[in-house]
Amino acid sequence: MQILKTYLSDRTFYVHYEEAKSRDKTIAAGVPQGSVLDPLLYLMYTAVILTHNDTTLATFADDTAVLSPHAN
Repeated sequence: MQILKTYLSDRTFYVHYEEAKSRDKTIAAGVPQGSVLDPLLYLMYTAVILTHNDTTLATFADDTAVLSPHAN
């Protein structure tokens, strides 16, 4: 589990455009783009999403939406 923790925590990003570079910002969620672990982690994440008769789980590529109707 330690390897997953280090893979998902303490990550930062910056924007570099021509000669300008932004300050580093912390990434609060997600996985590094293009990683070989991405598909496996996504499958593990979506495999345990609980649904109900009135709930629809919509997935496409690496996006997931849980849809549920409500009177209001």
